[in-house]
Amino acid sequence: MLYHFKIKNIRSILIIGFIIALLLYVRYNVFNEFDIYNEEVYKQFSPKTLINESKTQSFENLIDKVIVVKGTLKEIHFKHNMYTLYINHANSELFVMCELEKDEFNKVKDLKIGNNIVIKGVLKGHLLDIILLHCVII
Repeated sequence: MLYHFKIKNIRSILIIGFIIALLLYVRYNVFNEFDIYNEEVYKQFSPKTLINESKTQSFENLIDKVIVVKGTLKEIHFKHNMYTLYINHANSELFVMCELEKDEFNKVKDLKIGNNIVIKGVLKGHLLDIILLHCVII
């Protein structure tokens, strides 16, 4: 009888421990929203230096880092309920694509093509262009 009682207690403790671990995981990984406004900037780039950096092996170290890009606004696109800003330098054909956070949409009306812009966002990689997500205008 005592042996049966110990096994029940151990099983109960394991189940409770598993439930607590699961709740902590859900709390910190599922409901923990990313807040770009409070994230520290890893590094600042011009579009030209970022595009040049994308051709090196060290570029992989920048993936998922919060960076700032200062450049010239070339295009604004609205598709699938998202604004994407295209930033480059001079007459370059390569761009830094920045997908804006939804709470930044009200700032788009004040933007002018050809003006300088400063964007903070998370570097996600590149195909032809550099891709930034969670962007905010600073």
